[in-house]
Amino acid sequence: MEDDAYDIVLKWARARYPRMDDRHEVLKSNLSRFVRMRYMTHKKLREVLKCEDLDRDTTSELVIDAFFFKFENPPLPTPALTSEELPGHPVRVVEFRKPSKKANVYLELKRSDCQKLSPNGIIMSQAFYVHGQAFHIVAQRYVEEMQTFGMFLRCVLGGTPTMVKVDFEIQVRERTTKTFVSKFKSSYDFTSLDRLGRGSKNLCGMSWASFIGNDSAYFTNDVLHLKVYISIKLE
Repeated sequence: MEDDAYDIVLKWARARYPRMDDRHEVLKSNLSRFVRMRYMTHKKLREVLKCEDLDRDTTSELVIDAFFFKFENPPLPTPALTSEELPGHPVRVVEFRKPSKKANVYLELKRSDCQKLSPNGIIMSQAFYVHGQAFHIVAQRYVEEMQTFGMFLRCVLGGTPTMVKVDFEIQVRERTTKTFVSKFKSSYDFTSLDRLGRGSKNLCGMSWASFIGNDSAYFTNDVLHLKVYISIKLE
């Protein structure tokens, strides 16, 4: 079991390298060689996010890659599964009739779900499709100099095409005006090498405490309303 393999490697590193900086370097170079993190349990992956023996960049990259793999390769659904029980947070997609390669994607997050996020923890949407291309939206409690709320768009690429050109815009609904305001806009060429996607580490331009607080400007009745406009550029 990969959880056990991770514990063994971590125990070995702590015994062999008492200095934290040395453990960071050794685990950064060797952890993915000996542990298939994509096959670790969700519970253990959440523990990895909190582990001080791994530097934050390494932790985020490895764990988010593992979560992406799990969402993109779920167990085969059974007839008893409902849409709410499928992997990922539900979204609503409204595609434009003309041109058909554009869509608005709506995502709602409860304050309680955001509060449960551990540092560098993520909430991932269900896979959705625009003009036949699969995407995920990823929300993250991002930790760097300070904790912030980040949001990213990830394009799911497997095989061909190896690159997808996308214009997209992330909007958040304000509590007082009840209107969506633009927070991030990008024109980006997604490739199969983009593990984390494209977006903003500090979507609302404030600390995590200000974003999540009871007087937050973005939670309406304890719900965060998000909209992502996506336009696929065909050549």
